[in-house]
Amino acid sequence: MYSSLLPRILFVIISTFTLEAFSMEPFLDKSLKIIKSGHLKQVLRSAIKPKENQIPVKKISTEFFIESNKAFDLEEIEGKIKIYHEKKPFLEHSSGLFNHFGLIEQDKQGIPIDRRKKVENFLKHPYSAITLLEACYKIDGGRLVSLGSATGYRNSLNQIITAKHVLIPSNKALQFLKNKKFISNNHVFEKERIHIRALFGYDAKNETAIERIWDINGTHMFWDQDKDFGIINLPSTQKEDLDNFVGSLKIDFIEDVNRIIDTKATIVGYPGEKGKELHSHTGEIFFAEPGNGVVRYRIDATYGNSGSPGFKENLIKSEKE
Repeated sequence: MYSSLLPRILFVIISTFTLEAFSMEPFLDKSLKIIKSGHLKQVLRSAIKPKENQIPVKKISTEFFIESNKAFDLEEIEGKIKIYHEKKPFLEHSSGLFNHFGLIEQDKQGIPIDRRKKVENFLKHPYSAITLLEACYKIDGGRLVSLGSATGYRNSLNQIITAKHVLIPSNKALQFLKNKKFISNNHVFEKERIHIRALFGYDAKNETAIERIWDINGTHMFWDQDKDFGIINLPSTQKEDLDNFVGSLKIDFIEDVNRIIDTKATIVGYPGEKGKELHSHTGEIFFAEPGNGVVRYRIDATYGNSGSPGFKENLIKSEKE
């Protein structure tokens, strides 16, 4: 356990298209299926600080990322981003001004400006507790097919918090698999076929990580039925290494989401078009819906940011303290 000066999670991204996130308070007790006492909040308000000694990094097998037969082709998505940037950068929406891929500002020519910054010290806490996720689905015959990447973070209960839609293939993804004859036309979603791979402290350049979770299937996951909020239970066999070298993040329980309107927050995650490198951006929370925990913000976030944690504004200051 360690100082309250270190950053706590305010929210988790659930939609980069509408720039929305959920604060934890309205539904976390229910989702975790733990007794609704003060104990849960007390536990999650604490965190594990990694050891200060040298961090062991592990080589990542080339088989970790399953690029073949990917449901959402990265080049196609990057092409769409370019088109939106050049021809249709922004759309009007009730929640504010944004473009399809979550970049808020634009230059004089109307081209969206990407203000996110690469996180250089990604091996250091709190960044070490944020994980790159690869979502896969087991097709007929037993092979895994990647549906894309996302973000999550580790809490003090040895779980990864992310968005529910990261864990459940969309109808579009399942239809793609059917069109490719990877699953039968009458196939119905099976939780047991979900497989998640997690990389903490991933170094894309050197293809190493502090800790890698090779394969977690759907029997170790659960989600809120009404909200886009998911939880992955991590293997107990890797808990000691995760505690020692990855650590965990606190959750800040917000009794009244209205009090964070017009405050700043920082989103940290793995945008899909950034080559699986950790990026962050700080911006304003401008809207909140009391009762259901929805908050909206002006912070750059694109696909792959789903499940990213949102920190208090003083993230960098807290690191130094």
